[in-house]
Amino acid sequence: MKEDLLYNPFFWAPLLTGIFYFALGYIMIKYPPKYGNGIYGYRTARANKSVQHWNFAQKFSAIMLKKLGVLCLPLCTLGMISEGKSETVFMFITIAIILFPIGVILYLTEKYLKEI
Repeated sequence: MKEDLLYNPFFWAPLLTGIFYFALGYIMIKYPPKYGNGIYGYRTARANKSVQHWNFAQKFSAIMLKKLGVLCLPLCTLGMISEGKSETVFMFITIAIILFPIGVILYLTEKYLKEI
């Protein structure tokens, strides 16, 4: 079974997604994007509205990336329970694990940016 995990995308996708989101959040906190940066950061019309909006969006989304990245890590156990089960179901679950944090970050950051 341990050897099967090495080749199981339902194990690696959530694990690598969690690590990637956490690392990206860490980088954004350690090296926050400057206002008007076109390379990286949380860039939406509402975040670009002012420097205050920009700074809030960068910090808040980075913190959320780190938190949701950590929450993705235990979901790699899907790979352990997926043996012999429908790959289609696990594929959709894995895609949801990858995309759900992005949706949560967009929703919450925009919600709080409206209040500023």
